[in-house]
Amino acid sequence: MKKYIISGLLLVLLSWCSIDYNNEKDKKIQNLKEQVLELNKDKENELFNKKQKCANYKNNIQNKINWDLMEIFFSPIINSCIYSYESDKKLWIIDYLSNEEIYKVIKWKNKAECVWFNEKDIPNYVDWFSKSEVFCFNRFNSKILELKWK
Repeated sequence: MKKYIISGLLLVLLSWCSIDYNNEKDKKIQNLKEQVLELNKDKENELFNKKQKCANYKNNIQNKINWDLMEIFFSPIINSCIYSYESDKKLWIIDYLSNEEIYKVIKWKNKAECVWFNEKDIPNYVDWFSKSEVFCFNRFNSKILELKWK
Protein backbone atom coordinates (compact mmCIF):
# COMPACT_ATOMS: atom_id res chain seq x y z
CA MET A 1 0.00 0.00 0.00
CA LYS A 2 2.86 2.30 0.87
CA LYS A 3 4.37 1.66 -2.59
CA TYR A 4 1.13 2.70 -4.28
CA ILE A 5 0.96 5.94 -2.32
CA ILE A 6 4.59 6.81 -3.04
CA SER A 7 4.14 5.87 -6.72
CA GLY A 8 0.99 8.00 -6.87
CA LEU A 9 2.75 11.00 -5.31
CA LEU A 10 5.70 10.66 -7.70
CA LEU A 11 3.32 10.42 -10.64
CA VAL A 12 1.50 13.58 -9.57
CA LEU A 13 4.79 15.44 -9.00
CA LEU A 14 6.23 14.40 -12.36
CA SER A 15 3.09 15.27 -14.29
CA TRP A 16 2.79 18.57 -12.45
CA CYS A 17 6.39 19.50 -13.43
CA SER A 18 5.74 18.79 -17.08
CA ILE A 19 2.65 21.00 -17.32
CA ASP A 20 3.40 24.33 -18.98
CA TYR A 21 1.45 26.82 -16.84
CA ASN A 22 3.14 30.00 -18.12
CA ASN A 23 3.25 29.15 -21.87
CA GLU A 24 7.04 28.96 -21.62
CA LYS A 25 7.25 26.27 -24.30
CA ASP A 26 5.38 28.49 -26.76
CA LYS A 27 7.71 31.39 -25.95
CA LYS A 28 10.77 29.18 -26.44
CA ILE A 29 9.44 27.87 -29.75
CA GLN A 30 8.72 31.40 -30.97
CA ASN A 31 12.19 32.53 -29.91
CA LEU A 32 13.80 29.63 -31.80
CA LYS A 33 11.75 30.42 -34.90
CA GLU A 34 12.94 34.02 -34.79
CA GLN A 35 16.56 32.90 -34.42
CA VAL A 36 16.23 30.59 -37.43
CA LEU A 37 14.70 33.39 -39.54
CA GLU A 38 17.49 35.76 -38.53
CA LEU A 39 20.17 33.18 -39.40
CA ASN A 40 18.54 32.55 -42.80
CA LYS A 41 18.44 36.27 -43.52
CA ASP A 42 22.11 36.64 -42.56
CA LYS A 43 23.02 33.73 -44.81
CA GLU A 44 21.08 35.21 -47.74
CA ASN A 45 22.80 38.58 -47.24
CA GLU A 46 26.20 36.90 -47.12
CA LEU A 47 25.46 34.95 -50.29
CA PHE A 48 24.25 38.11 -52.05
CA ASN A 49 27.45 39.95 -51.06
CA LYS A 50 29.60 37.10 -52.38
CA LYS A 51 27.69 37.08 -55.68
CA GLN A 52 28.19 40.85 -56.01
CA LYS A 53 31.91 40.49 -55.27
CA CYS A 54 32.25 37.86 -58.00
CA ALA A 55 30.41 40.08 -60.49
CA ASN A 56 32.93 42.84 -59.76
CA TYR A 57 35.76 40.58 -61.00
CA LYS A 58 34.31 40.47 -64.53
CA ASN A 59 36.62 43.12 -66.05
CA ASN A 60 39.72 41.63 -64.42
CA ILE A 61 38.87 38.21 -65.79
CA GLN A 62 38.02 39.50 -69.25
CA ASN A 63 41.40 41.27 -69.48
CA LYS A 64 43.20 38.17 -68.20
CA ILE A 65 41.77 35.56 -70.56
CA ASN A 66 41.55 37.58 -73.82
CA TRP A 67 38.60 35.42 -74.86
CA ASP A 68 34.86 35.86 -74.53
CA LEU A 69 33.73 35.22 -70.99
CA MET A 70 30.75 32.85 -70.93
CA GLU A 71 29.73 33.53 -67.32
CA ILE A 72 30.94 34.30 -63.83
CA PHE A 73 29.17 33.24 -60.64
CA PHE A 74 29.69 32.47 -56.98
CA SER A 75 29.76 28.76 -56.19
CA PRO A 76 28.48 27.84 -52.72
CA ILE A 77 29.83 24.33 -53.36
CA ILE A 78 33.48 25.39 -53.27
CA ASN A 79 32.91 28.84 -51.74
CA SER A 80 34.64 30.66 -54.59
CA CYS A 81 34.09 32.72 -57.72
CA ILE A 82 33.92 30.58 -60.84
CA TYR A 83 34.12 31.65 -64.45
CA SER A 84 33.83 29.84 -67.72
CA TYR A 85 34.99 30.76 -71.18
CA GLU A 86 35.68 29.33 -74.60
CA SER A 87 39.10 29.65 -76.17
CA ASP A 88 40.42 28.15 -79.38
CA LYS A 89 38.75 24.70 -79.38
CA LYS A 90 38.64 24.55 -75.57
CA LEU A 91 36.00 25.18 -72.94
CA TRP A 92 37.20 26.08 -69.46
CA ILE A 93 35.76 26.31 -65.94
CA ILE A 94 38.20 28.12 -63.64
CA ASP A 95 38.23 28.97 -59.94
CA TYR A 96 39.06 32.69 -59.99
CA LEU A 97 40.37 32.98 -56.42
CA SER A 98 42.81 30.05 -56.65
CA ASN A 99 43.26 30.27 -60.45
CA GLU A 100 42.85 26.50 -60.69
CA GLU A 101 41.20 24.65 -63.54
CA ILE A 102 38.09 22.74 -62.52
CA TYR A 103 37.00 21.32 -65.85
CA LYS A 104 37.92 21.65 -69.50
CA VAL A 105 36.81 20.26 -72.82
CA ILE A 106 39.27 19.98 -75.68
CA LYS A 107 37.44 19.45 -78.95
CA TRP A 108 38.45 18.39 -82.43
CA LYS A 109 36.42 17.13 -85.36
CA ASN A 110 33.53 15.24 -83.74
CA LYS A 111 35.49 13.96 -80.72
CA ALA A 112 36.38 15.63 -77.43
CA GLU A 113 38.46 15.11 -74.32
CA CYS A 114 36.69 15.85 -71.03
CA VAL A 115 39.00 16.58 -68.10
CA TRP A 116 38.09 17.17 -64.44
CA PHE A 117 40.71 18.51 -62.07
CA ASN A 118 41.00 18.12 -58.32
CA GLU A 119 42.30 20.70 -55.85
CA LYS A 120 45.93 19.77 -56.61
CA ASP A 121 45.47 20.59 -60.29
CA ILE A 122 45.93 16.94 -61.28
CA PRO A 123 43.40 15.39 -63.64
CA ASN A 124 41.34 12.83 -61.77
CA TYR A 125 39.26 11.86 -64.77
CA VAL A 126 40.15 11.97 -68.43
CA ASP A 127 37.99 10.48 -71.13
CA TRP A 128 40.45 10.27 -74.01
CA PHE A 129 39.12 10.23 -77.58
CA SER A 130 36.12 8.19 -76.61
CA LYS A 131 33.29 10.67 -76.32
CA SER A 132 31.52 12.95 -78.70
CA GLU A 133 31.54 16.71 -78.34
CA VAL A 134 27.89 16.56 -77.30
CA PHE A 135 28.76 14.29 -74.37
CA CYS A 136 31.53 16.60 -73.16
CA PHE A 137 29.45 19.75 -73.65
CA ASN A 138 26.60 18.19 -71.68
CA ARG A 139 29.06 17.31 -68.91
CA PHE A 140 30.42 20.87 -69.08
CA ASN A 141 26.94 22.32 -68.63
CA SER A 142 26.15 19.82 -65.86
CA LYS A 143 29.34 20.80 -64.04
CA ILE A 144 28.35 24.49 -64.23
CA LEU A 145 24.94 23.71 -62.74
CA GLU A 146 26.48 21.50 -60.07
CA LEU A 147 28.83 24.32 -59.00
CA LYS A 148 25.97 26.82 -58.84
CA TRP A 149 23.65 24.93 -56.52
CA LYS A 150 24.05 23.17 -53.23
